[in-house]
Amino acid sequence: GFCERNIFMNWYNYSGVMISSGSGDPSDGDFVQLYESSAALPDWTKKEIDLFPYAGEIVYIAFNYRGDFSHAWLIDAFCVSSSFLPGDINEDGTVDISDVILCLRMSIGLPVTVESVEYPAPYENGLIQRADINLQDGVNISDVILILRRSIGLD
Repeated sequence: GFCERNIFMNWYNYSGVMISSGSGDPSDGDFVQLYESSAALPDWTKKEIDLFPYAGEIVYIAFNYRGDFSHAWLIDAFCVSSSFLPGDINEDGTVDISDVILCLRMSIGLPVTVESVEYPAPYENGLIQRADINLQDGVNISDVILILRRSIGLD
């Protein structure tokens, strides 16, 4: 996340956060927009951007400001954190039976749906990181058993 302020918005041109999992060179065209900061923010405001789709990848993050005698976009306190609960595949904050079912489906290569998005095999790195809690050879039946044990309070 980061803190931001936008002032002089009558002369807004562009302010945004971009990401690339390819090249770090903006001229290569690999960057895509994650967020546009187009609202007036006269006070410091905290902004969080979900990077879960890029979990496990090397990424380049760019703060892109465009303007000449234009608005002002101020950024402070930028940080990236990777806080997640191992076994919480659906990211609802708890490890429960729904995570066990998702892990079981992943262990046999079936599609899984998380937050209304269907993920077919091979799965994104972020899903694998949440499900592979024993860190051995991807998602397998051992992970299903470990997540089941956590869901019923045995671990």
